Amino acid sequence: MQTKNEKEQKSNISFISLNTKKIDTSQLKTILKQSNNHGLCGSVNLGNTCYMNSSIACIQNCTELTTFFLTKEYKKYKNTSNKNGLNGKLADEWYDLLDDYWKSSKQYGNPKKIKNLVAKKYKKFEDFEQQDANEFIIIFLELLSEDLNTIKKSKYLEIDIQHNNETDIQCAKRFWDFHYSRNNSIIMDLFCGLNKSIITCPICNFKSITYIPFISLSLLIPNLEKLKKIRYQNFPLIDINIYYIPKYSLTKTYKINIRIKKNSSYKEILNQIKEKIEDFPFTLDENSIDIIEVNNRKIEKIINLDNICEGENYYTSHKFFIEKDLNKNINNMIYIPIYIKIGDEYSSYPRAIYVYEGMTYYELKTKLYILIRKYFLAPKKLNETKVLEISKKLKTINSEYNYSNLSDLPELIEKEFNIYNNSKESIEFPYKILIQKNLYSDKSSLIFDGQKDFFDNLSIYEINSNKSNIDILTVNLQNFDVILVLNILTENKKFRKSIAETVDDCVVLNSDDYCEKNFLNENSSKITLDDCFNLFRMEEYLEEGNEYFCKNCKNKVNAKKKLDFFYLPKILCVSISRFQKKGDNYSKNDKLVEFPITDLNMNQYIINKDDNNQQNYIYDAFAVSEHYGSRYGGHYTAICKNFDNKWYSYDDSDCSQADEKDVCTRNAYVIFYRRRDW
Repeated sequence: MQTKNEKEQKSNISFISLNTKKIDTSQLKTILKQSNNHGLCGSVNLGNTCYMNSSIACIQNCTELTTFFLTKEYKKYKNTSNKNGLNGKLADEWYDLLDDYWKSSKQYGNPKKIKNLVAKKYKKFEDFEQQDANEFIIIFLELLSEDLNTIKKSKYLEIDIQHNNETDIQCAKRFWDFHYSRNNSIIMDLFCGLNKSIITCPICNFKSITYIPFISLSLLIPNLEKLKKIRYQNFPLIDINIYYIPKYSLTKTYKINIRIKKNSSYKEILNQIKEKIEDFPFTLDENSIDIIEVNNRKIEKIINLDNICEGENYYTSHKFFIEKDLNKNINNMIYIPIYIKIGDEYSSYPRAIYVYEGMTYYELKTKLYILIRKYFLAPKKLNETKVLEISKKLKTINSEYNYSNLSDLPELIEKEFNIYNNSKESIEFPYKILIQKNLYSDKSSLIFDGQKDFFDNLSIYEINSNKSNIDILTVNLQNFDVILVLNILTENKKFRKSIAETVDDCVVLNSDDYCEKNFLNENSSKITLDDCFNLFRMEEYLEEGNEYFCKNCKNKVNAKKKLDFFYLPKILCVSISRFQKKGDNYSKNDKLVEFPITDLNMNQYIINKDDNNQQNYIYDAFAVSEHYGSRYGGHYTAICKNFDNKWYSYDDSDCSQADEKDVCTRNAYVIFYRRRDW
């Protein structure tokens, strides 16, 4: 049970006690006349200043700040001696401009004086080149904050990272108080939030924990790979694909699509396949299969059934259940993925063959033939009776493929292979057999190369042709760092077409609850604001050029960095980072990011779980700065919700009523949200 002092101490470090004064926006109604603009007023374009006009439209529709100015409350806090600001001049000019927007009947206002004042501190705004709206919003609010800063003198001080004996709340309060000891204004009250930053050194595991104030959040748009990682981390059920590779090439590969619980073991996945896939024809005996992971076209590892399916790699790699050859007592078995190449295209998923200690050339040849038999041309002139008899039996087995009639299959295929291999008749062998380091290797990386009609010229450069086994090959492949490629050589158009049409064929089986168009489907392009928030919070490595100097071990390292939301402001300003610099040029990402106009729930992201922190972080949008076109030839507009609860479009000097359905578009750039509970 807490003592009275403990309760008082806890209360003193709660963010609830900070900046709780709510501005009464109803005061606007008492000072505005019916004939006034009420904020429905455009801004004259001074020459490529649409970025500023869009920004102004959004900020002037923040009725809390507008009320603070139009009631002249701002005059009580104006700082005329702050060298970091503009000695109160920007605050006065903002009041005059708001007076035009709200209390006059002008069609548009002129923000020229605002531009000139901002340019005194930031020279880039002196000319009339196109600028970035989000950058202008941040700079304008910071300068306005300095003009209203109640702190007359502030000393330069350094603040320590979180101490070992310090709780999150205590440290956050220390950083917050430090920030407010230098920056205390209505802008900070409305727009300032606090992020928690954790930087971890990979060498000594030292954690540097700090709390960073912000007035605008800049959110990246996730690409497909990061989208999969984000959604994997944030959803309990996942839809996955498993490839089942039979040990004989008499049937197609099976692609099993199934919904599982996140972090299931492979043994649990095996059992779920048995339960959910009624038409699966094979006996899923855990002792009869191997599981391999193929990532970036290479076998990354052999997986134990007790292992857990976890990590984002699950969606960037293929998982294969491969039938074992139980007739072999194999030592030091190594799998190699096999791809079939037609022209410049490779099969989209690999088969797999294993080599092992003591394996002979003959066994390697036979294994290849068994695995890829159906991708060989039928012999043209081979009419021996034995071949016809064997082929007839193989066709029967092929039509009734199951575990009850496979006892004589290895012997049959081996007999067929021997007849083909020993025949004096001409056999068309359509592939060049290569082992490569990757799918894009040149000839200098080949380990062996079969170029004649059949396997007779299959040689390994490191081994003489008279060697009886291929142990050197197995030693060289211990790190799974090569692939086997069957490069089609024949110009027979029918054969090439047949292989191209069938090489990626699968028998697809879905569980009833599998969702083909789920949030991890590669064809899904839907991105939400929640995805962007989750990407912002995702742990990342600081890359080269942005290394972290660890104060503990004194090394410059590619540290891990993690950001979280500790406290969110009353007015949440969110920028969707659409512009990326590549060399000297910028490119724009104009993908639609779906965001809620009402009921943005940020409670799920707040890590401050203090009992006294009873704030409900539910937000509603009231303004959006929009960008059309490219970085160099684009145009800014805004769509804002006036205090009459209607949406209006601001396009430089024009202001007209808009529809709510036009708020969330691919042109949205900076979104302003208002928290409900204050």
